[in-house]
Amino acid sequence: MVRLLSPLKKATTVLCDESQPTVSLIVPLKHMIEQSMAQCDEDSSTIAQMKRAILKDFTDRYPGEQNKFLQESTALDPRFRSLHQLNDSQREEVSNRLKLKATQMQNQIDF
Repeated sequence: MVRLLSPLKKATTVLCDESQPTVSLIVPLKHMIEQSMAQCDEDSSTIAQMKRAILKDFTDRYPGEQNKFLQESTALDPRFRSLHQLNDSQREEVSNRLKLKATQMQNQIDF
C-alpha cells in the first residue's frame, strides 16, 4: 500500500515544496503517476484495483485544449523542455504549435 501511494505523496510534496508551483509541473507529475500505476504481476487484486481506479481518474484529466496548454507550458520550462514523457510525434506537435503561436504574436507586434 505504501509503495502504491508513494508517487502520489511525491507529487504532493513537489507541489507543496515549490514556493510558486507552475502549470509546467503538471505534465511530468501526471506522467510519473501514470507510469507508477502500471499493472505488475506481483500486485494483489486490491492493489491492482486501486491502481486501475487511480489511473482512470488521472487519464481523464486535462482533455483536449487543456492538455495542449499544459504540454506547451511544460515545453517552455527549461527543467522539462525535452518533453521525455511524450513520443516523438507529440513532441513535434507541441513544437509546431509553439512556433505557430510565436509567429502569430510577432505578426501582431508588426502591425
